[in-house]
Formats: sequence, structure tokens, C-alpha cells
Amino acid sequence: MWKPITWFGWKSYFYNLYTVVIIILTYGFTLAEGLDLIFVSSSIDDFMNNIFSLLAMVNVCAKIAGVLGKRKDIYKISQNLQTGCTTLFEIAGAGITIGRMCADRPENELPYRTVLPYDYSKPIIYRFTVVMQFLIICISGTILAGFDTLFPGIMLQICAKINILKHRFQVIVTTLEEIRYEKQYDVIKYQQLETNLFKVWIKSHNDILRLSKEIESIFSTVIIIQFSVSAFVLCTTIYLISQVSVFTVEFAGNFLYLIAMVAQIFIFCISAHQVTLEFSDLSQAMYNTNWFVLSTSAKRSIVLMMVRTLRPIVFSSGHLATFSLDSFKSLMKVTYSTYSVLKTS
Repeated sequence: MWKPITWFGWKSYFYNLYTVVIIILTYGFTLAEGLDLIFVSSSIDDFMNNIFSLLAMVNVCAKIAGVLGKRKDIYKISQNLQTGCTTLFEIAGAGITIGRMCADRPENELPYRTVLPYDYSKPIIYRFTVVMQFLIICISGTILAGFDTLFPGIMLQICAKINILKHRFQVIVTTLEEIRYEKQYDVIKYQQLETNLFKVWIKSHNDILRLSKEIESIFSTVIIIQFSVSAFVLCTTIYLISQVSVFTVEFAGNFLYLIAMVAQIFIFCISAHQVTLEFSDLSQAMYNTNWFVLSTSAKRSIVLMMVRTLRPIVFSSGHLATFSLDSFKSLMKVTYSTYSVLKTS
């Protein structure tokens, strides 16, 4: 996904080939699960066991497409991808795979139900297929971890930029205040300095707003897919957990998967919500300075700047979903309601 910009020639060729192989494996696995769901699944248990992993893989495919389509734009924003939660997704994927392998299943039934173009009833072919499924799940976990730490990492950078902006405003006001308290100062030079300082500050503020809009446009499509499938994935996972004994490998695998899915959507919501809070606090930080000792023209400029900061900055995907803690709470409520319906039906 993230080919180093210094790679050319055979390195670039093999990395592009690697990307194509990963796409074929991931999309092929997702298609095979979908075909099994449509043409093979005949009971509610088969449907529930397949649908939540299928939706998770659809989410992975959407993120692959989103990242590849916007790779240049994303690279301009952040060159380093933080993978702090890779372990969580890898353990969750491995746990649920091992849990399915240890569960009481018919002979030669794969951990993840798929339609394959070959006969895997022979032991060696069956083992090879299981290993391939396990590798695809681990690769998918790495992709999820990479994407799901990229977005909050960028959100944290925006928060840092806003805090720097607050500090710069404080420094500007303090500097102008000290100049005005001097017994003799050049009024014309003071006005020029005042204009230049506020002009630079406004430009920085506009740059941060522009960056926020750019990030929203890059990630909005992928994240709305995340919101769309998360509710159903969570409730089906809870349903599957309720159908097995507590002290089993299958329960542990599903539980780890549930934790990973909840953490995934929570990271998106809390990081975007924090940016919204930082933007909303900007006008208050400006008001808490000694702006009242400045010149009349400076006060007018500050009033206009504060009016600009009063408009809330909320990350959303069109008019379909907003990325905030309220959205996370609403998603949890929808998940519980859907689970209650499944349990009583």
C-alpha cells in the first residue's frame, strides 16, 4: 500500500506486484464468502456465522480502494503511518480463526465459509486453504490497523496545530501589548506590525480549516461504509457470543473480535470529536487574552476572527453521519436494539 517514494526499477515492480496479489486475495476471499452466503447458506446459524465476517471484509475492501485511490493525497498529509493497534487486530483475527477451527464443525469445513473453484476435501489441500484464509485475515488486520491509526493520527496533528494557533495568538497579543506600553513607539510601524501578525495568524487558521476539509473529503466515503456495517457486525458478534459457552476458544475469539470492532469505531469518533472540541475552544482562548488593551483596529480584527471561529467544525460524510461521541453512542444503541430483535426472533 505504502511504496517508498525512493523505490524505482525492480523494487517498484515487485511492490506493485505485491499490491496486486494482496488485492486479488482480499477481494477474492470476500467474493467467495459472498457467494457462499447467497447460494449455500440455508440456516440462520450459517447466515449469522458468515455475514459478520463478510461485512468486515467488505469494510477492508472499501479501505483498500479508498487508500489506493487517495494514496498521493494521504502521503502529502502524513508520510509516516502509525501502527499502534496492529497487535489488537492481529490477535482478534487470529483468535476468531483459531476459535472457529476448534469449534465443533463438520469434517473438512473451512473456518470461513467460502465458495472455491476447487475441491478441498483432500487433507493437504484443506490445510493449504485454511492457511491461506488465516494469512488473508492477518493481512486484513494489518490493513485495518494501518488505516485506523492513520485517521486519528492526522486528527491529533490537527489538534496540535490548533493549540499552536492558540499559543501564537497569545504571543501576538502579548507582543503588541508590550509595544503599546513603551513610552515612545512608532505608530506607523506598530500598525504595520499589527496588520502583518494578524494576517499571518489568519492565514494559518485558514490553512488548518482547509486541511480539515481535505481530510474529510479523503476519508468520508470509507468511514460511512465503516458506520454502515459496524452496527450489524457488532450485533451479530454479540449474538454469536451469546450462543457459545464462556470458557471456550470460540468465545474468546469472538470476544476479542468484538473488542477490536468497538475500539475501531471508537477511535474514529473520539479523534474527530476532539478536533471539534479544539476548534470550539479557539474563540474562548482568544477571548481570555488581554485583547482589550490593543488598538481599536486590532479589536475589530479580533472580533471578526472570533466570529469566524464560532462556526462549529464537525467531521461528517455528507449528511449521512457525523464523527463524534454522540454518533458512537447512537451506534451502540442501534447495535443493542438490533441484537434484541435477533435474540427474540
